[in-house]
Amino acid sequence: MFKKTLYVLILFSLNACQPTSSKKPHERIDSLTLDTLKILNDSAKNLNVQTKSFIEIDSSGLIILPLIIDDNSENGKKVTYPDIPKSNFWNLLFYDTNTGQSHLLSERKMLLKSNDYSYGNLGNDYFINKPRNLFYKIRVDDHNQDGELTAVDPVYLFVSDKKGNGFRQISPDGYNLISWDYIKSTNKVIMILAKDSDGNLKFEESDEIKSFEVDLNTQGIASEIISGHLKNKFKLLFEKQWNTSHQ
Repeated sequence: MFKKTLYVLILFSLNACQPTSSKKPHERIDSLTLDTLKILNDSAKNLNVQTKSFIEIDSSGLIILPLIIDDNSENGKKVTYPDIPKSNFWNLLFYDTNTGQSHLLSERKMLLKSNDYSYGNLGNDYFINKPRNLFYKIRVDDHNQDGELTAVDPVYLFVSDKKGNGFRQISPDGYNLISWDYIKSTNKVIMILAKDSDGNLKFEESDEIKSFEVDLNTQGIASEIISGHLKNKFKLLFEKQWNTSHQ
């Protein structure tokens, strides 16, 4: 009995000596809560999340609401977020009217390409509805390193399923999207892209133009259609046909 009592006392003493680490998570949560409240109550960051229309996907009851941000910087007020052009969207909200559930397209910082607010149809500039997938033209990289996402940064092509899930980039980094199309019969995407081949952080007419394809059946990455071997063959053929010194 004495040994048992002594063992209990030793365990109690050891537990009493342990640091009260159980309070730390609560302290961290409280700190985060205070920071959040500070941001939400900061008059200098008086943001107004807006959406001016919505798009229903294939009469399914699933709608997309493009989100814009009004930072209340009109009438001479300080512009707090200069890298969000007024004519572009900050994100897309997917809302299922059948279930009441909603989610953002992504929590990644991005700028959805759009030139106006006439997006009540499916033929708009930033969002494309195809038979199997949804496609998006988005800027995510500050290519020219000016600290902002603007019209001079590359447009990438993204894809998701019809519910906005599985969102991923399918055009390669560092290439600006010129044109693209979805090939329904093979479930592939063909893209024409411009590369900043001279490294001057600009996309110009003199830059190299390449063609890529992506097989959506395999979730693979984009690959060049014209291989290096074919390019060399084309160069030699062109030289033979058009250089007068060889004729």
